[in-house]
Amino acid sequence: MSYPSTISSKQKQVHRILLVEDNANDSALCLHKLKHSGIEVDAQLIHDFDEFKQAVSTGAFNLILSDFNLPGWTGLDGVRWLRTSGFTIPFILVTGTLEDDLAVDCVKEGVNDYVLKDKLDRLPFAFRRALQEYATWQERNRAEELLRTSEEQYRLLFEANPNPMWVFDLETLQFLAVNLAAIEHYGFSRQEFMDMTIEEIRPKKEIERLWLELGKKEQGRHFSRTWQHRKKNGSIIDVAITSSVITFYGRRAKLVLAQDVTEKESLERQLRQAQKMEAIGQLASGVAHDFNNLLQIIMGSTELALMRIAEDSPAAAKLLEVKTASHKAAGLTRQLLLFSRQDISEPQTLDLNSVVAASEKFLRRLIGENIDIRCVLSGIHPRVTIDPSHMEQILMNIIINARDAMPKGGTLTIETGIEDVTSGSLEPQLSSIAGHYALLAISDTGQGMDADTKDRIFDPFFTTKEKGKGTGLGLATVHGIIKHAGGHITVYSEPGQGATFKIFLPLASTRLPELLPEDNIPILGQGETILLVEDDPSLRATVQEFLAESGYQVLTANDGLEAKAIVDQGKRIELLLTDAVMPRMSGPELIASLESKYPDMKTILMTGYTDDVDGRQIMARSARVIQKPFTRHALLEKMRAVLDATRIEVKTRTVLLMEDDSGYFELIADILRSSGFRVLPAGNGEAMFTESSFDTADVAIVDLDMADKTRFEIYKMLEPKCARNGVPLLFIASSMSTTDREGAVQAGADAFLTKPFSTDELVSTINNLVAKG
Repeated sequence: MSYPSTISSKQKQVHRILLVEDNANDSALCLHKLKHSGIEVDAQLIHDFDEFKQAVSTGAFNLILSDFNLPGWTGLDGVRWLRTSGFTIPFILVTGTLEDDLAVDCVKEGVNDYVLKDKLDRLPFAFRRALQEYATWQERNRAEELLRTSEEQYRLLFEANPNPMWVFDLETLQFLAVNLAAIEHYGFSRQEFMDMTIEEIRPKKEIERLWLELGKKEQGRHFSRTWQHRKKNGSIIDVAITSSVITFYGRRAKLVLAQDVTEKESLERQLRQAQKMEAIGQLASGVAHDFNNLLQIIMGSTELALMRIAEDSPAAAKLLEVKTASHKAAGLTRQLLLFSRQDISEPQTLDLNSVVAASEKFLRRLIGENIDIRCVLSGIHPRVTIDPSHMEQILMNIIINARDAMPKGGTLTIETGIEDVTSGSLEPQLSSIAGHYALLAISDTGQGMDADTKDRIFDPFFTTKEKGKGTGLGLATVHGIIKHAGGHITVYSEPGQGATFKIFLPLASTRLPELLPEDNIPILGQGETILLVEDDPSLRATVQEFLAESGYQVLTANDGLEAKAIVDQGKRIELLLTDAVMPRMSGPELIASLESKYPDMKTILMTGYTDDVDGRQIMARSARVIQKPFTRHALLEKMRAVLDATRIEVKTRTVLLMEDDSGYFELIADILRSSGFRVLPAGNGEAMFTESSFDTADVAIVDLDMADKTRFEIYKMLEPKCARNGVPLLFIASSMSTTDREGAVQAGADAFLTKPFSTDELVSTINNLVAKG
C-alpha cells in the first residue's frame, strides 16, 4: 500500500521532534523514512522515562515519536503522563506489534496515531496528518477561547451596565435575561422578570404601540422615542430605548437598553413652559409700558380738568369716574409688570387688617357666590413692610387655589394677628425663626392635599390642575415674595380636610403714614426750573401743564440729546425730569452723561418698567424714580422731596462707613456727601475701625457682605466696640435671615437696610438714628 508523500503544500520546514527509542537501528530507520519523504526534522533521542519527562518539560517539540516497549516503561505510560500533565503535543507510537484492544486504549489516552515497524512507509503520512490535525485543533481551540472570552465580556458589560438592560424573545415576548440595574430600578426580582413578558412592564395604553413597533423590520441598532414603563410599585417612568435584534442561544431575540429620562422629560417640559412664560412676560411688559404712557395722559388730563371746573358740576362726577377707572387700569398694568418681573418694588408699611378689609369686596367677586368668606381681624393691627401689589398677589394666588379646591362651595376664612413664634405652640420647622411676627392665615374647607402634593406645592411649574388650567407659578410666586420680604409660609392639609396657609411676615418698625386726601395738600413749586424730557408729545404737554400750574418754570425736550443740548447752554436747572425709554438716548444714559458735569442738578426718572442694567444702576444710585402712571399729587410730592432733600441740616454729622468694596463705598459715600454728611472710611474694620473713629462718628454703617469676613466674624468684632461707645449702628446687606438679625442685634444693631435701597431710605434712616442718638 502506498501513501501520499505530502498532505499540504506548505513550504518545507524543519520540525523539532522527540524520538523515544532504545534501538539505534530502528531510530535511524524512522529518521531515514521521514527525510526520504521530504520531512526535515531536528530529533532528540532518549529512552529513559525520567529523561522523557525532563525533555518534554524543558523543550519545545512539534511532535513525539515513541516506541511502545521501552526499558522499564511503555509508550502508553508516556502518553498517559503527557496528557495528565497538560501537554497537547502530537504523539505517534512506532511499534512492532499492537493488539486491537491495546490500540484502542492508546487512542483513548491521547495517542494521535500508531505505525507498525514493518510498515514504516506509512510514517511520513501519519507524521504530516498528526501535525495538521494538531494545527486544526489549535485553531478551533483558539476560536472557542475567543468565543468564551467574548461571551464573558458580553456578560460583564451586560450585567455591570448602570442602565437597565434585558433580552426578550421576539416570538413569545418572554424575558430571557435581565441585568442587575433592571432588577434594582424596576423592583422585580430576576425570577419575576423571567416569568413575565415585556407587555407586563407597559401601561395598557402602550400595548398597541408596542405591537406596532414589533411589526417593523429592524436592521442594526434602533432608537425609539420615549416609552412609558411600569415599575413593580405601580409608578410610571419615561424611558428612552436603544435596541438591537440578536440571536440568543439560537432564538431570535432583541437586546434592549432602557434609560430613565423621567426627570429629564420633566425638566424639558418645565423649560418649554418657562420659555413660553418668558415670551408672554416680555409681551406683557411691552404692552404695559405703552399702556402706562396712555394712562398717564388720561390721568393727567382728567386731573387738570378737575382743577378747572366746579366740584358740583355734572361733568366733575364723570371725570371722577374716569379718574377712578384709570387708577384701576394702572393696577392692571402693575400686575402685568409684576408677572413679567419688570415691576419696580416699592415696599410700604401696611396694616394687614386694612389690606384684608380693602380686598374683601374684590375677593368675593373672585371666588363666586357658592363660597362664604369669613374675615377674622386682630384687635391689634399687625403692620408689615411690603409692596402693596405683592400683598395683592399673595392674597389673590392663595385664594384662587382655595376656590379651585372647593368646586361645590365651602367656606374661606382669612385671619390676621400677631404670632409669638417663641411660644412653643408652633410646629418644629418654625423653631429657627424665633420672634413676634404678623400673621396672615387663609383656610378653606376644600379637598385638601396628600403629603406628596403638600411637599411640592411651592415648586415652580408644579400644579394639580388639569392641563391648560394652571401654570404652576402661583404659589411659587407667593413663596418667592414672602421670602423676599423676610417672612415664612407653612401649609397644613390632609385629604378631605381642607388646607390652611399661614404666612409670617416681620413686623414693621415704622409707623403707618397718615392718610390725608392728597388733592387737598398744596405741594407747590418755588419758581424752580425743571427740564422735562419726554418723547410722547401728549404726555409731555400734560406734565408740562401740571408743573407750570404748580409754580415751576418748565423747559421741555423731546429726547436725551435735545435735553443735553439745553443743559449745556448754561441755564441753571434745578431738576431733570426724564422718561426712561426714549429714542437716540435713554433717560439713564442722559443722567449718566450729566451727573458728573452738573452735580447740583437733581434728577427724577419716569418709568413704566426697566430691564436694562444701566437703568437699575442709575436708580440704585439716585433713587429718584416715579413709576407711570402717576397722579399729579404723587409727582409734585416726589419733586418736592427731591428738591428739598439737601436742605436738611446734617452737614455736621459724620458717618463711619465700613465697606471693603471700593466701588460700592464710593456709591454710598456719594449719596451721603450729596446730602451733607461727612463720610469716614473704615475699610473692612481691621485697621481703621478704632475707638477714635467711634468718638468722631455720629452713625456707623456696616456692610455685612464682606469678601474676607463672615457675618459672625463681623458681629464678634463689633459687639464690644459698640457696647462701649453707644454709636448708632446701621447694618446693610443683600439679604438678612432671622439668624443674621439676631446676631446683628447682639452686636448692637439699631437699624437694617436691605439692598437695593433708595437714597431717601438711607438718608431718612440715618437722620432717625442721629435723632435717637
